[in-house]
Amino acid sequence: MSDLFVPDEDVEVKTEDAMDVDVDGSDDPIVKEFPVFFSTRLAGNIHLYQYPARSVDSPYTTSHATGISESRIKKDSGVVEVDVPVPTDRCYDEAKGNQWKQINHQTLKGHLVVSNPQENMVGVFKNNELHLNPIVSTALLRPSFDHVNQENIKDPAAAAAAKRAAQNVNEPKAIQMTVKSSSEQTPRFSGALLAVKKAEDEEFVTMQWRDRDQEDTWDVGELLTAEKKEKLECTTTRDEYLEAISVPYVDPVTMAERCL
Repeated sequence: MSDLFVPDEDVEVKTEDAMDVDVDGSDDPIVKEFPVFFSTRLAGNIHLYQYPARSVDSPYTTSHATGISESRIKKDSGVVEVDVPVPTDRCYDEAKGNQWKQINHQTLKGHLVVSNPQENMVGVFKNNELHLNPIVSTALLRPSFDHVNQENIKDPAAAAAAKRAAQNVNEPKAIQMTVKSSSEQTPRFSGALLAVKKAEDEEFVTMQWRDRDQEDTWDVGELLTAEKKEKLECTTTRDEYLEAISVPYVDPVTMAERCL
């Protein structure tokens, strides 16, 4: 048992001088510095469309035979749809295509979500300068099959309507009368249901889409750089900056009292 314990005076504690610690960051040196500018030439007009189901190596561009042919938006609800042609020369079942009313395109759908312009930006490097532009909203566009469903119900609905018109049956029918209060006559929607109802009732507005490789697209891209390169003076103190990035302090005693 005596071998299990060592007297305190026999323990040698190794200490290291704080000055010997490498704090100059030589393992991760700064390799380059560049000025940062904020551009406002396209302020309020930059919307980011992302395609999570698409590889970055296969963008929706004309050069990859998948350029966006049509685009539309519901401005109030923020619903966005784009049509992409399906290459019928490969990976295409012609028999199924004929069965589904010659569907030869794919629709991508998403909703624009308002972004914080101070957190989400697009940057452009030019002449060893970084130009930042605030993003207004972001949308994740994923494959949608609403157009397939619409094509499938067109013919059955038309056939049923034609059949009813042809029969022209004038038989007496029993009608049941009910009385509803004024509050029951109008359906009420709130929250998510109201947003869905508004989105369904709103009409699409056609947008003009420019391919990435078009000349006028590159002309607009030039506006991403700042026209006036004014030096920004920082007015935030060190304490204010640390307070902004630090986790808010929560008194454990106060938190315990709230949980009781």
